[in-house]
Parts: sequence; structure tokens; C-alpha cells
Amino acid sequence: MTGVSRYLWSDFDHRHWSERLFDTFASRSVEGFEDTIILAQVGLLRTIRAANDRGLGTAIFGTTELTRRASSRGRRAADELGFQVSGSGDVTSRERIRERSLHEADHIVALSSFIKRSYVESGLSEENITRIPLGVDTDHYTPGPATRAQDFRVLYVGHMSVLKGIPYLLQAWDRLGWDGNADATLTLCGATQGRFSNYLSQWSFQNLQLPGHVNPLQYYRGASVFVCPSLSDSFSKATLEAMSCGKPVIITENVGAKDLIEDGEEGFVVPPMDADALSEKLQYFRESPDEVERMGANAREKAEEYPWGRFVDNIADFTADLQRPEA
Repeated sequence: MTGVSRYLWSDFDHRHWSERLFDTFASRSVEGFEDTIILAQVGLLRTIRAANDRGLGTAIFGTTELTRRASSRGRRAADELGFQVSGSGDVTSRERIRERSLHEADHIVALSSFIKRSYVESGLSEENITRIPLGVDTDHYTPGPATRAQDFRVLYVGHMSVLKGIPYLLQAWDRLGWDGNADATLTLCGATQGRFSNYLSQWSFQNLQLPGHVNPLQYYRGASVFVCPSLSDSFSKATLEAMSCGKPVIITENVGAKDLIEDGEEGFVVPPMDADALSEKLQYFRESPDEVERMGANAREKAEEYPWGRFVDNIADFTADLQRPEA
């Protein structure tokens, strides 16, 4: 499905049709179960209904903000930035199916308060939503050797798109006027394609690095600050990985990892789509190496409170408490 959109038809909604196809096969697999079906993604409506028909309970991992809200915000941002995006401002079939699946499931696990709030505001009962944040391998993601204080390295790791807020980070970098400064670098690690690849090619900063899809560990360790400028991010596992490597972070209010961060302690939380706020915090960190060190140490301490074992225990407790619905 991805290949169709990549090589044949750029406007083909491969995510929607991949979900529909997977849902069709998954819905035929519930016959062997006798208790609760746990779905690792939103949108598998046929599977939920097949489980309901057999009297089984259903639980969904809410790994994204309400899709309709995230898509609408992304379209607005793209319009403001002059992007041409496929689709209209109307609610799509994929968004309707995803929302319906949330409403028809018995239980939902939300990875963050950001996700949970989007569900509650759409009319879902707060009582049926359990918030369980992700974890991190603190033995793998560890601080590396100290970097030179005069080297200021800003890092982003993740998919690159308008919805991830990359244009606003690039605008912030441009406003700081650090192009050509060998002691300041902006590194954007992650996959990109299509129209957004063309957009990135328009930025010709001498100190902009685009290594593509990478093993991020060495990049975390070599960074001064990690930035996640997303317009919608369910949690941002990369943020917690960077924190585990002892790096302060700058994230937006629409990043779920905000639940773990006290503004000014492990980093800063700024409004989404605000290049000025990003540039202000980047300037602060560059001028305050002691704060980089202090907040980085705080970030590592906070990450140590969220090992994967904690996540596993929380999921085990959640599944143990699930009740088979009454006939």
C-alpha cells in the first residue's frame, strides 16, 4: 500500500486502505477468543464489531490524538505555509471510522493527557479511558561524553512533515541568524518524501544536517538540546529517549511527553506553530550552558522514573482489571 502512494499515485491514502485491509483479516480472527480483544491501534471497527457480536470485551490503545483534530490542524498549518495537500477540509472516511471505533470500544488506553483530552472532548466517557505513558530503556539510552560548551547542537528525531512542526523549527533557526556559524548545528534525523522533501531542499543552511533514518543513540549523546516542535504527537518516544541521554528538551503543548516535564526543570514547553517561542528558548540554551547541564541532569532523573518495566506493570494491571461484559 505504501508503495502505491510512493511510486504510482501520490494522493492514494495508503494508511486508510492498509487499516481497512488489516481490519478485514483481523475481524475474522476473533472466533478463537473468549475474553477481551485488545487492539494495538485505533480504527479497526470491523474487528470491534465482530468481538461485540461474540460478547467479547474490547480495549484500544489510543496511540494518536483524535485523528479528525490532528488532520484539521495539519491542514490549517499547511495552508498557512503555502503547502498543497491532498484531501479537503471535510472529515474523511478514515477519520470517521477511527472515531467510531473509539466510541464502540469498551476501554481505551491513552498514552498521554493530550490524547485523553482529545477523546473526552469528542464525547467519550473519561471513566473508560486509562492514561498509561510509554517507557524508555534507560540502560541503552545513557548520557555520553560531555560535549564542548561552545558547540551548540540542536537535534530532532522522527518523521518529518508539517504536522511534526518542522517548518516552524526551520523558521526559528532562520530567525536566529546562525547560518554559517560552525559552533551551532541543527540536525533533523528521520524519513521524508514527496512534497516535504522538496520543501526541505529550499532551506540551504550551511549548518543544517539531514542524515535521514538513523540509529539515534549517537545523535542524542552528541546533542546539546532536543526539540520536538510537533503540532500533534501522542507521546514522542524520542523525547523520552533524549531525556534518558541527559538532554534538556523543548517540546510543544501538543506533545504527550509534556506529562513528564515541568517547564524550566527538564526543559521548556512552548505553544505549537510558534517559531518565535522556539527561537527564544534555543537562544536561552545557547547563552546558558549551565542550564543545559542542569536541565539535562534533571531530564535523566525523570527518565529513570519511566523504565519499560513500569509500562509493562501498568499494562498488566490494566488487563487484569478488564471485566468481561455481561451478556
